[in-house]
Amino acid sequence: MLKKLLLEVIFASEKRKNVLLLLNDGPKEMEYLLDSLETTRHALLPQIKILEEHYLIANVKDKCELTTIGEVIVDDMIPLLRTINVFDDAIDYWGTHNKDFIPDYLFARIAELGGCTTIETPIHEAFEEDKYFMQEVNRTKSLWMVTSFLYPDYKTTLTYLLSKGVDIRIVISRGLYEKLLLDNFEDFKYFIQETAIEIYQHKDTFDMLSFSLSHHAIMMRLLTNQGMYDNKRLLCESESVHKWGKDLFEHYLKDSTLITSLD
Repeated sequence: MLKKLLLEVIFASEKRKNVLLLLNDGPKEMEYLLDSLETTRHALLPQIKILEEHYLIANVKDKCELTTIGEVIVDDMIPLLRTINVFDDAIDYWGTHNKDFIPDYLFARIAELGGCTTIETPIHEAFEEDKYFMQEVNRTKSLWMVTSFLYPDYKTTLTYLLSKGVDIRIVISRGLYEKLLLDNFEDFKYFIQETAIEIYQHKDTFDMLSFSLSHHAIMMRLLTNQGMYDNKRLLCESESVHKWGKDLFEHYLKDSTLITSLD
């Protein structure tokens, strides 16, 4: 019998791939697999046979389980599939936008972002905060930002979030700090004096527009690979996103200084 390459066995069939993933936490009855995959015995049995022939699963008395080889392969499959999931629905955005602001050690953990989607905002909303993300911030009571710009109505937004008890921490680029001093001194001074908000000045500029973190979501506004701004945003949501986002925030925080006075 001519054997298939294992990569083909695993990834050329959604059914075979999903059978392996379903068996990751222990043996399963055939009926469980049929129900979970919403398929028929007639359609599934040939795929089960291929997995058996390649020593990835054992099928005994209508119950399937991973072999030792299957367990090793599935252990490595899962992080790969999680990483693919991050890029899958937003591959055009990831591929056409600058990712240099993410340090290598965090890019290696990119799977923690979970599912990411691209949001293309209408032109008339290009200078407004994303409504969905602001609802998430208000619900989880946390907003940490690294940014090189602020929306024109940032005072209204920040004042509202502070009134709701949201924990706000913002790292601003050196260029934004200088712009706020020059063009928006009084509003900037108001927030520096507000003890419920922490604003830090980074020592440098950023290769992005902004990165915003709530407890379960990240909103990124990235520059294109040509260094241009567009009206697309990237939203990533998962249970593990906060740890990744917190580590990215702290990566920029370590080279920043808390602003306590403008005098």
